Amino acid sequence: MDVKKVLLLVGVAVLVYTLLVHPSALADGVQALFGWILDGLEAILTFLREVFSGLTEVFA
Repeated sequence: MDVKKVLLLVGVAVLVYTLLVHPSALADGVQALFGWILDGLEAILTFLREVFSGLTEVFA
């Protein structure tokens, strides 16, 4: 069996086990992950707003 397939199966097995044994812990982890993603996207958007607002002042 390929190493990638084994790692994928182990990962899926761990997720299923965690879902069955500790569903609230898994839900907290998913919420934290989405929170980090949202924070990162907000930071990128803030950066782009600042860059483009600076460009409009330069070319105005």
